[in-house]
Amino acid sequence: MTTTLLKRRLNILLLTALLSLFYWQTARAHLGPHESSDCFINIETTQLRFNGYQFHGQHPEKHYCRYFPQLGDVIIQIDSLQDLGPQQISLQWLELASLPQLFSEDKALVESQPSPWKPFADGINSLRKNVQQLGLYGIKIRLKAPNGVVRQQHFYFLVGFPVMPILLGVALLLLLLIGLIFLRQSKRSDR
Repeated sequence: MTTTLLKRRLNILLLTALLSLFYWQTARAHLGPHESSDCFINIETTQLRFNGYQFHGQHPEKHYCRYFPQLGDVIIQIDSLQDLGPQQISLQWLELASLPQLFSEDKALVESQPSPWKPFADGINSLRKNVQQLGLYGIKIRLKAPNGVVRQQHFYFLVGFPVMPILLGVALLLLLLIGLIFLRQSKRSDR
């Protein structure tokens, strides 16, 4: 293989690396306005918006849905994009009891005391919990119609897992591996 072909492959590799770093900024989920479908919870025909916050760490303004990278205070807000009228809401914190019981639904999660029923339209519907152990957590959202029918949905998320640095590290390792493969193949064809 000629030197120009090797340079061309290295340039393509470098361009790919630079573009991936550029697009990584736009792919950071849930930074700023939240219009991702991951942040919505459907309870039958009712669509609720899930907003999760941690006001500490590197990005205190960031909003989370499926993972919270820091331990500490986790604040969850539930609101609706539609008028729910006289429906009432109750929120309940769920915590994984132990990893071996993960697939046993009735034993896997420890439920806290549910919040009292309150009209959905009465301001912010939120939960706050100081989480000191990384793991799987969730909330149970219950809606009660004026006729007494209760509908519920569970929403699960991770707390304490630094997902973005882990994904970035895996991406960089894969990029390095691709580069090594290119260099190895270029040395073979030079022989």
